Amino acid sequence: MSGRRGNGGFTLVELLVAILILTGGLLAMAGGSMITTRDLQRSRMATFASGLTTAKMDELLSYANATSPACLSTNFASSTSAVVSNNVSLTWNVPASGTLRTVRVFAAYKLSKGVAKTDTLTGRVAC
Repeated sequence: MSGRRGNGGFTLVELLVAILILTGGLLAMAGGSMITTRDLQRSRMATFASGLTTAKMDELLSYANATSPACLSTNFASSTSAVVSNNVSLTWNVPASGTLRTVRVFAAYKLSKGVAKTDTLTGRVAC
């Protein structure tokens, strides 16, 4: 009497376990990609805001140095209202007097889920 051998295939239980493991891995990858997408969006907004604040600070410094003596340009002044570009609100504060003025440029924007963020760039101008 010879023993009967199987066909060498997988059992139904083995297939179900493999499908569960594969499903768990796919769900973990999907969750990770959502987090990555959110972080990329936040980084994009922060980089854009940083570029705007740097450009505005450079502009203010050029206005300060455009006159002799320095800091007499009418453009070297605080903002009267916010300037909005691609959902980033930009304002700046320039002291009206002093020989060493601390200039601040503020960028306010919203991240995902309505979380507000404000970045500040500070520079000193010798007048």
